[in-house]
Amino acid sequence: MAIYALYPTRADGISTTLAVDEFDNDTEALFAAVALLEQHDSAASVVIWEGKRRVLQCIRAERDEGPRSAVLRAARSRTRP
Repeated sequence: MAIYALYPTRADGISTTLAVDEFDNDTEALFAAVALLEQHDSAASVVIWEGKRRVLQCIRAERDEGPRSAVLRAARSRTRP
């Protein structure tokens, strides 16, 4: 297990909170990021870090696109080390 930090961010890129948790892999962290987006209406995205490694940024889908779109957008925005 690894420790991940999830930062819900507003549209202006500012994060006023974070969630820290242990996950088995990046996929579990992604699902947690999607859940955070559902909990924080003001968040435009959630940035996921595992130590110094930026894992990905999960971007909020348009409301009419449905929850699967958030996961697809997250996959497209994945950053590589």
